[in-house]
Amino acid sequence: AHGGDTASSGLGDLFDLSVNHLSGSHYDFFLHWDRLIDLEAREAH
Repeated sequence: AHGGDTASSGLGDLFDLSVNHLSGSHYDFFLHWDRLIDLEAREAH
């Protein structure tokens, strides 16, 4: 999600099998929710 690839993930082909179907819209959606979760976690402390 953060610019990773097969090599950096350590998952090999499993990485590609898991993420190759995702589009740019999926990536944007994930980043949006990931940011919201981070903001919520900061507010909880």
